[in-house]
Amino acid sequence: MELLQSMPKFKDLPPKSASLLASVMEEYNITKGTKIVKEGDPSQYAYFIASGEAEAFKNYGKSEETKLKIMRKGDIFGLSSMLDHSSHSSTVVALSNPSTKTYRISIELFNKVINEDPGISVTICKHLSHEYKDFMKKTSHDTAHSVKAAPIVPIVAITEVQTLKRDNNNVVTMAVFDHKPYERAYFDREIKKFNEINAIKLECKFHEYKLNKDSANLAKGAKIVCMFVNDDGGTEVLKQLHEYGVKMIAMRCAGFNNCDLKTCQDLGISVARVPAYSPYAVAEHCVALLLALNRKIHLAYNRVKTGNFSLNNLVGFDIHGKTVGVIGTGKIGYCFIQIMLGFGCNVIGYDMYKNKELESTENFKYVEDLNELLTESHIISIHCPLMADNKYMINSETLKKVPKGAILINTSRGALIKTSDLIESLKEGHLGGAGLDVYEDETSYFFEDKSAEVIGDDVLARLLSFQNVVITSHQAFLTEEALTAISKVTVSNVQEFIVQNKSMKELNNSVNL
Repeated sequence: MELLQSMPKFKDLPPKSASLLASVMEEYNITKGTKIVKEGDPSQYAYFIASGEAEAFKNYGKSEETKLKIMRKGDIFGLSSMLDHSSHSSTVVALSNPSTKTYRISIELFNKVINEDPGISVTICKHLSHEYKDFMKKTSHDTAHSVKAAPIVPIVAITEVQTLKRDNNNVVTMAVFDHKPYERAYFDREIKKFNEINAIKLECKFHEYKLNKDSANLAKGAKIVCMFVNDDGGTEVLKQLHEYGVKMIAMRCAGFNNCDLKTCQDLGISVARVPAYSPYAVAEHCVALLLALNRKIHLAYNRVKTGNFSLNNLVGFDIHGKTVGVIGTGKIGYCFIQIMLGFGCNVIGYDMYKNKELESTENFKYVEDLNELLTESHIISIHCPLMADNKYMINSETLKKVPKGAILINTSRGALIKTSDLIESLKEGHLGGAGLDVYEDETSYFFEDKSAEVIGDDVLARLLSFQNVVITSHQAFLTEEALTAISKVTVSNVQEFIVQNKSMKELNNSVNL
């Protein structure tokens, strides 16, 4: 509050408005020499300097590094790129010892306060207008005097100028939700290829926030929304997107259980997915979970790190010769089956749609009844999509049918297993272990850093307490090959929609009722 009142451009902001804005700002102290924002990274926050100094650079740490501006108390950076949903146009580094003190605000909270109090947005517009005018004056002065050195410009003005230069007549915008930094390079590469060969240009606005009813307004101005596994594609959100003019949902994953296809059909929104990015990536991760559980790698690793070289309670079993049950024999299931056959296992498959090649494969057989697979299998791995009719297919009744000591692996969707029943089977000592890359209520936790917080989900906390449970946070897909394929197929789906004018069932990778 005191900081805002001391800033000349916010002096006319009413106390009530200043108090509202201050209430959603968090203190953020940065030690000297630390990057506050990095050039090219997606913008997540706007920063208000409260004390100390920070410096903006282009090409920081490179031979062509250029210093742009030293910022002090009252200066703001990151605001324009946050509002424009674009990447940071420069790197900002803290200069003060021991730290530079800032207050920051996320775009999600910023959107909430400006919706509650339009007076705040008017003040912000005035601020950006002043910055832009200062920038234009400086640019004109430098041009007139043929100054070769890089102009000293306000950091918030740089993105504004880039925005003004954009030709919107031939640009289609795609809003990418739940975006993570490890995806960016792969998407940037495919978007660059797309824009080099097409007259219509694709512009992506990357958002770290998951899509839900509160964040859906970030899709305003976008024709396409790109969703991931934990985004909310329910009826309420889809109706919001439709009001904003969204015509396509591009799922950058194989599953689509979080997108209401009936609502999409009713609203005329096309849906496409990435049916097979790298089945090997997921299948190999299943094997990693299996081996870690069986040979207790996670326990042995932690012991040795503390100087405990005992082998007590680390006994596993030979996978060779065991019966492995595979629920779902599509692309990923097929790859997993081939690996298990390579281990010398007998494999049982259960699927409504049988693979003819597998039917003639030695040491493999299909069964017509899921119960038969469960009763015969020492190892069970799930590789099917989540549908309305198979939710909680693994429950207290089906778990009773598996042999004592069996291992269960799930890299598909969390709600295929009723977690409370899984916990009971583990507590009773009936199920030998579980390797999980998915969890039915993972949305609030997976893909996020919660290490500084107490886990409020009692079910997840209980799962983590078992020594015979290995959990990874939906990372089975995470290989270079898979990320390359995901970005390539997603952009290809978009190309069919905006360049070839295909829609709904005409799309090669369409998802329909």
